[in-house]
This record gives sequence, structure tokens and C-alpha cells, in this order.
Amino acid sequence: MNSNQSLVEKVLGLKSKNMDFFERVYPGIYSFFSAYQLQHTKLDIQTQHAELDLIVNQKHVYGGAKQYATKEVEHFLQVFDYGKTINSLKPFIKMIINIRVSLRSISTGFM
Repeated sequence: MNSNQSLVEKVLGLKSKNMDFFERVYPGIYSFFSAYQLQHTKLDIQTQHAELDLIVNQKHVYGGAKQYATKEVEHFLQVFDYGKTINSLKPFIKMIINIRVSLRSISTGFM
């Protein structure tokens, strides 16, 4: 098996593992995504760089996911640097609760 096959197999294995999780924990999400087909979007498995990218309407989203992630981390650390305090977590916690309630609604089939 060459490295190209290995990366593709890892990606497919991760998808399978994620789908197994959703089937067990959030069957509504599993039901939706098990039949889901991307539209105007492709997954680009860049075996030469061992990276993934999304192509939406023929344009790369990340243009180098590792570099993109590094920039995102740098930006995050500028905004939320070590030792900085966050004024309030209440809006963040409320958002997380709303997301969890929405996921439960999807998973049980109620909206």
C-alpha cells in the first residue's frame, strides 16, 4: 500500500468512525448525513501534502489546511492570549446549551 492509499483509507476510516458515533448517539444526524450528497462541493484529498481541502464552486476553501489552521491558532492567541480574562462566559454557555438542545431535537426528529 502506498502513502496515497493510506491517506485515503484514513479519511474513509474516520468518516466511518464518525458515522458510527452519530448512528449510536444522534440517530437523527446519522439519518440526515447517511444519505447526504455534497452539492457544488468536493473533498480534495491532497496526498502529496497529506492534507484535505474543500472545493466549493470550484474554489479551494483552505488553500493549505495546515497553514490555514496555523493562522487560525495565531489569531486565536492574539485575541485570547495566555493570562487574558474573558469578561463573561454566559453568552458562550447559552450558545452551547442552544446547540445541544438543537442537536437533541434533530436526533429525536422534533424541530
